[in-house]
Amino acid sequence: MIAAVGFWFASLGCVHSHHMTAMSDIDAPGPLSEGRLVQSEANQIVTLGVARDTQFAADAYADLAAQCPSGTVTGVQTRYSSALGIFQWEHTVKMWGYCFD
Repeated sequence: MIAAVGFWFASLGCVHSHHMTAMSDIDAPGPLSEGRLVQSEANQIVTLGVARDTQFAADAYADLAAQCPSGTVTGVQTRYSSALGIFQWEHTVKMWGYCFD
């Protein structure tokens, strides 16, 4: 019985899951090659089903906009994924787009 439980915990390890990728429209004032690539990332740690930071996606978007303060960010792509552990998991949002000053 102990060996079976030990095998179960050892086989869990860490699992990564890619949930969703989304892209906004591209409303660029010129060719994308003239834009500057901006990137942002934010994480949320969930322990035993309790999440403290529920604004992590909004924080990533605000950070992306802050990198282009006098311009417009367009063609924003968002990737949402999770890394699953036994009692804890981490959600990650990565965003990138093109800044036109």
